[in-house]
Amino acid sequence: MKWIVLSFIALVMSISCCKSPQKSSLVQEVKNQAKLPELTKNPESFMGDTLEIAGRFKGYLASDCTFPENFCSRAPETRSDWVFNENGICIYVTGGKPAEFTALEVPETHPLIMLKARVSKNSGNLVYLTYISAQTIKLPLPKK
Repeated sequence: MKWIVLSFIALVMSISCCKSPQKSSLVQEVKNQAKLPELTKNPESFMGDTLEIAGRFKGYLASDCTFPENFCSRAPETRSDWVFNENGICIYVTGGKPAEFTALEVPETHPLIMLKARVSKNSGNLVYLTYISAQTIKLPLPKK
């Protein structure tokens, strides 16, 4: 009986020890949860990566935005590019927008969205995001 228990323990340990660490997926997972302040500090480390970032859909409203240095401060690719805002930091997004909003008619509250986008550079070497998808984040309504 002792031999069976020891064999089982040895088998479990050998299986767990032989698994290769998933360092690259862990790094990607951390990058996927990046915030705009992290992106603005070192955009080169995120170049080409796909990120998921929570923030506000501002449509074409860029007048009250702060655009980081080396980031596009006007539409980088097309006239339909729109502004994404996270805690006062803005960045342009090209290639699509959330389906339920138009870039011209944005609710005053600037809807909260989860944006999935790829970090890109334009021909002027300025950073922007290329849209992949977005979901509206529905906040619970306060109880009356």
